[in-house]
Amino acid sequence: MRRLHFRLGPLQFGLWCARWSGRDGELPYQDVIDEAERFGTVLHRENIYRSGAPVDALSDDILDFVLGNVGDTVLDIGCGAGPYVARINGEGRRCIGIDLDPRAVTQARALGRPVFPMSADNLAFADNAFDSVVLIETLEHLPNYERALAEAARVARSSVVVTVPDISVIPRMSKRQVVPWHLLEATHVNFFTPETLRKTLLRYATSCDATRLGDFFDVDGEVLYLHAAAVARL
Repeated sequence: MRRLHFRLGPLQFGLWCARWSGRDGELPYQDVIDEAERFGTVLHRENIYRSGAPVDALSDDILDFVLGNVGDTVLDIGCGAGPYVARINGEGRRCIGIDLDPRAVTQARALGRPVFPMSADNLAFADNAFDSVVLIETLEHLPNYERALAEAARVARSSVVVTVPDISVIPRMSKRQVVPWHLLEATHVNFFTPETLRKTLLRYATSCDATRLGDFFDVDGEVLYLHAAAVARL
């Protein structure tokens, strides 16, 4: 018998549930299904492929990767409520964040985090203003991702660090009729594997290394990962 085994940590599971559920601790989509069954409602694409409010949580794997590849001054593009901004600053770096979502900026500022409203397409910073720029689970949401990466490379002196969902798991998991549900998020418009992410970043950098982070699933002993991650050296 083939074994399917999840390695989903409490933080990741809690993050996903909070993001997609109307009630604390409930499974993703359960509130939508319950309401549809109660009223006999036919669900549509927008009921399933949707997005949630900013979430104040992070991945330890991503945090470790970021801290190992950034300098002393850091810009976090698309930082949401700023959980990584807070942790990077807590590690002795100087980090600020930007986000276009006013809900995220308001939430971050209420928590005392240096987050500002700004578009990734037009950064209001001088060339080489930061040692490093990070885009953590952001690039997949940006229609004009090439412009955002050009701006990130412009304001960074040494490195641009990027993480995105890794779609290379889809063909492997399709054999078991499973699709990672995070990929159903409505605002995902760009899709990457570690290699396509690496080659994309090489357009703006002299070198780039890519890897995978966040093991969460294994099928017959093959480990699958949530994130593609890359560091571009300028």
